[in-house]
Amino acid sequence: MKILIGILREILGLFVEDLGYSIVIGLWVGFVAAFLSRGQVSLSWRGPVLFLGVVLVLLENVTRSLRRGKVQSVETRCENRTKTS
Repeated sequence: MKILIGILREILGLFVEDLGYSIVIGLWVGFVAAFLSRGQVSLSWRGPVLFLGVVLVLLENVTRSLRRGKVQSVETRCENRTKTS
């Protein structure tokens, strides 16, 4: 149960800790909604374009976090939290 709570905290932390990531995802969704809905791209390609953009933003964010040394495994974070509790 502690692992599940840790995972949920990490998911929430994505939006609180990394505000830039959340903003870029919001801008990408807004771009897709505004420009692709005008008929410039066929219906069958709108979903994949949205997905590809989100994946690219995620990969950039993970790469940047790895360079900073911010990324830890879930087990390591759970162990650190149990030690401090």
